[in-house]
Amino acid sequence: MVLLGALLVAYSEAMTAWLVMICGGAFVLAGGLSLLGWMVQRKEARVAPLYPLVGVGSALFGLMLLIFPNSFITALMYLLAVVLLVAGTVQCYSFWDMRRKGVSVHAACYIVPLLTLGVGLYILTAPTLTASLPFILMGAVCILHGLMDLITVILVWRRNRQLKKEETRVVVTEVEQLP
Repeated sequence: MVLLGALLVAYSEAMTAWLVMICGGAFVLAGGLSLLGWMVQRKEARVAPLYPLVGVGSALFGLMLLIFPNSFITALMYLLAVVLLVAGTVQCYSFWDMRRKGVSVHAACYIVPLLTLGVGLYILTAPTLTASLPFILMGAVCILHGLMDLITVILVWRRNRQLKKEETRVVVTEVEQLP
């Protein structure tokens, strides 16, 4: 578990790209099977003329994910950053407008929208780092879990060894007390 966690932390960017590529492969497979199923049907049974276009679109999208995973990740992170910036701005404006209209808004209410704005700005500055952040967190948790398992094993081993020593003392004491 510790080794898996260390690999996830060390190669988090590569893991993100591999995950996108796996999704791309799934899209290619689904699109290919869709096209194959459409081609195998008799011409009389083909009802939806858009059906093969969906398969082709899915396969092309999958190929794009397979060939350009890092570009897709970067574009997705920029899109996420813009969404967060807009959401934070709208929420700050809503609180400001409420306060302007006489509604009592506590200053602590601004914490979440300002954090949202901050995260959006951070993603704009480092999109590839933020895409790999879940893998870094997952790796850190795996490392901690593995270390806790190791500590547990050591504690159980020590306790069992201590119990065996106590049993040995009891048996030796009883033998010494025999007449």
